[in-house]
Order: sequence, then structure tokens, then C-alpha cells
Amino acid sequence: MPFTPFHLLAITPVKALAQRKFSWTMFALVNVLIDLEPIGFLLITLSPEHHFFHTIIGATLIALLAANYGRGLCEGAIKIWNDEIKSPSVISETKISKLAAWSGAMTGAWSHLLLDSFMHDDIKPLSPFSDSNPLLGTLPIATLHTVCVASGFLGLLGMAFLKAKPSSAIKANQRRVKK
Repeated sequence: MPFTPFHLLAITPVKALAQRKFSWTMFALVNVLIDLEPIGFLLITLSPEHHFFHTIIGATLIALLAANYGRGLCEGAIKIWNDEIKSPSVISETKISKLAAWSGAMTGAWSHLLLDSFMHDDIKPLSPFSDSNPLLGTLPIATLHTVCVASGFLGLLGMAFLKAKPSSAIKANQRRVKK
């Protein structure tokens, strides 16, 4: 993907469905950390190259480090978001469970590698075992971008719908009050 935001959009339906079992913030952190590699190469060599962190081993290593050590950073970012936004419709749960941290981190790493493998000819996702990239060119880039944006739209729509829908506990309370 040319920019991390495409990665962030692609997974919003998972967040809409999994809610507290998936940390979108951890997912975002892992994607940004992985993309520091080509950004670093761009700054140093003027060529945004994808190397170790764009392999299964490298991306998994980033996810492991983020899941183990990034929760506090992500919880702090959510707290700042909540303090700044002050809108009940977009306030997020501050605490990230271990399950949510791990699912967000691992999904972030592997989906990042998957999406980038479709379009970047310098990615060798199976390295050091193979220099091949079997996904390269199998999906037109415009289609890939369209799928990411459409996925983001559907995920955001799903999150808005689920946030507006009263929970089963609220519904049960409302039934008791009516009796």
C-alpha cells in the first residue's frame, strides 16, 4: 500500500464485529511500525524499500513486540483521543485486554504483509526461505485500493450502527421498566 491509512481502513469491519476482542489502536501501531522500514529507507536512500519487516518473520516480530510492550502506549493514545473528542458517539474504551492487544497486533502484521505483497515488487514475504512473492500482480492496484476504501466505509458504517443499537442489557432494563 502506498500509505498506512489504506491498511487502517481495510480492517475496520473486523473492529466492528469483534469490538472489545480486537484493538484497532494496536493494529494501527503495528502497521505504522512496519512502515517505518520503507520510510527509513526513503529518508536515507531516497528509495522506499521493503526488507526484513515486510517478511512473515519480521512482521511477526513487530507484532510480538507491540503486543507485549505497546499496550500502555495505545491506552494512552486512546485516553488522549477521548479527552480531546468529548463526544459519546466516538469515545473508546481505554483499557485494552491481552486478547484485544494480541489479535490487533497479529492481524496488523499479517494483513499489512498480505496487502503490500499484492503491489510491491521488492517484498519477499517468505524470506529467508524463498525470494518469491506469489501474490505480486494478482490483483490490480486500483482494485486493491478500492477494496480497502470500501472495506473502511463498511466497517465505519457497521461501527456506527452497533454503537447506535442499544445493548441487550439496556433492552432488558427497558422491558423491566415497562412492566
